Amino acid sequence: MNEQIIGHNIQNVTIFTDASFKDGNVGGGYWIVYGDKQKLTGSINFKEVPRVTDAELFVSLHAIDVALNDDRIVKWMDTCDQIRVVLVTDALSTKHIFEKVGGEYEKINNLKITKRGKNNKFVLFKVNHVKAHTNEKSSRSYVNRWCDDQARNARLAINRTTGIFTL
Repeated sequence: MNEQIIGHNIQNVTIFTDASFKDGNVGGGYWIVYGDKQKLTGSINFKEVPRVTDAELFVSLHAIDVALNDDRIVKWMDTCDQIRVVLVTDALSTKHIFEKVGGEYEKINNLKITKRGKNNKFVLFKVNHVKAHTNEKSSRSYVNRWCDDQARNARLAINRTTGIFTL
């Protein structure tokens, strides 16, 4: 099922994510950009996650949830004709998982995301990959390194509270 894009005011909500995984403990960092370069950043941690691929996916899903439910972003989205969520991840596994979403849609780019707000609109979705751990000087690489640092710090915070020391 192909949906037509209605209106001309297509705006991106770009979500950069990264996860740090060790011994089932996960830290995640996210950087969300919307509107006129407004941003929302944060981190999260999880325990008892079985695989690194799950870790990357959980952090991405959490960041998407934050973006679509943050009051400031929802208020901004209500002023737009069309929203496109762009997830930027260094995990190819996460990109591939989103591309294989089943059901009515074959590709994540056609996924309908319901957001709250006064105008419940169709939200487009796209996944981009960024290479991790490079010396590249692009803004995309800078944000990925920032997310990587936040993820590591969030994971280490779990270890500090449990008395486990790891690097």
